Amino acid sequence: MKTLLFRALHRGLASAHRATLRLDRLLSEAAVALCPPGFDRDATDAHYDSTRSYDAGQAQAIGLYPFEERALSAWFPRPPARLFVPGAGGGRELLALLNRGYSVDALEPAPRLADAARQALAMRGRSGDGSVWRESLEAWSAAPIGVYEGIFTGWGVWSHLLRREDRLAALRAFRSACPRGPVLLSFWRREPVFDPEELGEHTSLTLADAPLADAPLEGTPLARVQATTRGLLRTKLLRMPPVEPGTVWRAGLFVHCVSEAELAEEAAACGYRIAHHERDASRYPNAVLMPQS
Repeated sequence: MKTLLFRALHRGLASAHRATLRLDRLLSEAAVALCPPGFDRDATDAHYDSTRSYDAGQAQAIGLYPFEERALSAWFPRPPARLFVPGAGGGRELLALLNRGYSVDALEPAPRLADAARQALAMRGRSGDGSVWRESLEAWSAAPIGVYEGIFTGWGVWSHLLRREDRLAALRAFRSACPRGPVLLSFWRREPVFDPEELGEHTSLTLADAPLADAPLEGTPLARVQATTRGLLRTKLLRMPPVEPGTVWRAGLFVHCVSEAELAEEAAACGYRIAHHERDASRYPNAVLMPQS
């Protein structure tokens, strides 16, 4: 009797879980399809302003993450070089770099986080060593100011630039403000963790199983959903611009998942080469760009 009861309970839980995963993907697709141009920036700032963990003293004291430590050691000039940190959040990277002896200017568009970073500088008596401007990377890129020896972008910032033209504008602005120095980018990865061939027959993947940012194969459930949400609904009925490949939505955050091929092409178009691209899926996705000689 107990066995029959547990089997029935397991079947019910499994069905509910599959339905929840499908609903999660459908909600994500609907959010992407209905996002008007420019709204993603407002949504991103609101997300970070409402997430207290980014400006907590504990988070600010963490210091640099391992991938940031590796990039700083291998590619960046030594202190007291002047660095630029777009997307400084609550000040984690800013404080860590200042503590190493760098001079640092930073951008942060989310109002509460920008204030938290400024307060962290003031509390530590470092206001004279660094500055935090409340501005988006897109706005700064339109009229870049400052001269730097390295660009050290905030954690995951590159994935907040959903449109190709914004990414190209940022790279050109980096070249203008930092003609000879390195650029560290971190982002959400578009490439699947597993080799697609290792997944077997992935035309049979359900909507819940489909990889987050892969371009779906024709005939798959995800392809049919995107044809409706991104094709029919967004471009034909709402007459909004098409969504770029790699665009996803997770819990209120619009994100662009970056592929190595895309980054190499965009970097080359702006006079950069990829000096390092992290392919180890156990490490946070990141890349270092260097100016082409």
